[in-house]
Amino acid sequence: MTRVDATEFRQKLGETTERVAHDGERIVVQRHGRPQFAIIPYADLEMLLELEDQVDLTEVRERLRASRGKKRVSWETIKKRHGL
Repeated sequence: MTRVDATEFRQKLGETTERVAHDGERIVVQRHGRPQFAIIPYADLEMLLELEDQVDLTEVRERLRASRGKKRVSWETIKKRHGL
């Protein structure tokens, strides 16, 4: 993973985005030696979002398994409690 300073990033924005878009390079932009943000190819973002969805789904399934046999509260009751 390439690291560039924020000043260099601003000066070479076009070149940097080309490297990401066409070469699949991942670039971390840092300020004062500390990472601030990263630029990644769109395919990597899609993969990350899919992975987050899978983690969320796994967590929901685990919570549902853990709640079996426990008393449940209706949506109507929750809305009344919170004035919705």
